[in-house]
Amino acid sequence: MTVKQKGDLRILFWNIQDWSLRNGATAAAERFDRVLSVLRREKPDVTILAEVIDPEIKNRLAEALPGHTLFQTITRDSRELVAIFRHAADRSVTVEQRNEFSDDALNYRAFPLVRVLSRDFNLAVLGVHSKSGSTPESLARRLRTLAQIGNLQANLANKNVPLIALGDMNTMGEGAQGKIDGAQEIAMTARIMGKAGMTLLEHDKPHTWHGIERDAQYPDCRLDQALVSTTALSRLRPVSNDNSPTTAHVRVMGWPHESPGLARDQWIRKNSDHAYLVVDVKPQP
Repeated sequence: MTVKQKGDLRILFWNIQDWSLRNGATAAAERFDRVLSVLRREKPDVTILAEVIDPEIKNRLAEALPGHTLFQTITRDSRELVAIFRHAADRSVTVEQRNEFSDDALNYRAFPLVRVLSRDFNLAVLGVHSKSGSTPESLARRLRTLAQIGNLQANLANKNVPLIALGDMNTMGEGAQGKIDGAQEIAMTARIMGKAGMTLLEHDKPHTWHGIERDAQYPDCRLDQALVSTTALSRLRPVSNDNSPTTAHVRVMGWPHESPGLARDQWIRKNSDHAYLVVDVKPQP
């Protein structure tokens, strides 16, 4: 873990993989405690959790995290997103559900947009969970999501509000016809969003997803991404590994730090097959 610098705004995203309190009382309680431990250790100011399928989780988190406000999307999809933000005396934070990303015909989810305003910060954070799947239809849905993020970026830019969009963008390629692999879709994402005035951020680890058991047949991949308005790229704090700065702005935490094999698989069974992402934003000069 990297210690948060004084005055920084820390953003954390984690796809917590079908998170419920009903999957066995003991295991569910232990998993809740592990997630809570991560949040208390990292001390994020804005957190986005994806694949929350049990509405009671929001209430439990609210009880366990005094000094925070929680917001959960409400859609026809079973996997909702929860936004959490830390209170601060000099900071105003609002959150809204952006329904342009949802699709009732597909029972698909909306995204939370968090606005942060203070003397040192004026920015928006969008939590993203794009359509999974390697079919042409799934890829088309993800490209539509990118276009919608670009529209949101343009609207916010007109108000001089930079946007950070991060989450599980499911950049797995289009394998049904073998035309596009995951790396090519990531490059496509960078190119499309670059034209929209956003930069795809570099990670300090190459992969964010690792499959076990029935998913062990799939290679490790980078499904989770972070984008920032290019005008605000200099506001992000580079990741430091062993006190040495890197060119990465996204810290990837969780299973990539476990030894390959049993230790890594056990971490995933107890937590999620996704690593979590951390981005630190420096205060305005």
